[in-house]
Amino acid sequence: MKKKKERSLLNRILNATCFLSILVSCLYLIFLGFNLFASGIIVGAIITTSIPVVMTGEGTLDILSGILEAVVDGALAFIEGVASLFNF
Repeated sequence: MKKKKERSLLNRILNATCFLSILVSCLYLIFLGFNLFASGIIVGAIITTSIPVVMTGEGTLDILSGILEAVVDGALAFIEGVASLFNF
């Protein structure tokens, strides 16, 4: 099993921003109905998150697991940022 890769700060910010846009767009679609603009934001965020993974990926399975890892890393970075706001 591979060791966990340390991502750069810029990559973590990109993943967290894309995760936040996916989250907000999904909530918008759930509560206000289907909208082409919100769907485009979701697709754009997924593509933006997957670009660095695809550039470094070696195979299909590695790329798919890397995209999932990037989205989860973005979620964790977002949660860490919110938790650090409330850390006194």
